Amino acid sequence: MLKINHDAPARGKAQNFLLTTKLFCGLCGSPMIGDGGTSHTGKAYAYYSCTKRKRGRSCKKESVPKDWIEDLVVGELVKIVHNDELIEQIADRVMEYQKREKDQSGLHALEIRQKENEKAISNMLAAIEAGIITPSTKTRLMELEADRADIEKGIAHELLAEPEFERDQIIYFLERFRSGDIKDEAYRIMLVDTFLNSVYLYDDDHLVLVMNYSGENCKVDLKLVEGAVNGDGCKGSAFAPSSAL
Repeated sequence: MLKINHDAPARGKAQNFLLTTKLFCGLCGSPMIGDGGTSHTGKAYAYYSCTKRKRGRSCKKESVPKDWIEDLVVGELVKIVHNDELIEQIADRVMEYQKREKDQSGLHALEIRQKENEKAISNMLAAIEAGIITPSTKTRLMELEADRADIEKGIAHELLAEPEFERDQIIYFLERFRSGDIKDEAYRIMLVDTFLNSVYLYDDDHLVLVMNYSGENCKVDLKLVEGAVNGDGCKGSAFAPSSAL
């Protein structure tokens, strides 16, 4: 439903790395991809690495633990879901998007034709009532009636192809995310696919989330208090309250 940002990348499912195609290095702009390895103690771990550093080591961005960054992002998305003001703003953006799409679609052109057709039929009936009847009056009226039927069929087809949602329906859809289990993989995937456009990790104390909608509060800047530690020393991180850019 949230089709506001056309550039939102799709999330990859390879190896269950939640942020595949969503996470980018803030230092060089390259994608950060999921990978795995084994520490010197023999413990297996998963992480995201900057592709530029991985291929040519020309970027200084360190790899970050998979669970740490994914939990951080999902936690922020859950905050958005529980923010009534943001939900209202997102609903407004969706309504604006629907209106723009409608104005640019075949439906808008059909609705204009429908108004013109109704006006023509009304004028024709008024002329008949006034006694202004010519041999072509009946033929013209039948043509207008046939055109009206075609227009109505076209409008019905457009509405079925691109259903328009009411604002209350959009809010209801968004608020349903509040009842999800943050540990459930399917729920986490839905959160990321619906709300998140991209994530930029500049270093371990600066993270920017770009949401999948435009307008106010479409970016969230996180100032991390404690950076992630690679390998066996991964301790996670606390972070300061988010702020919209």
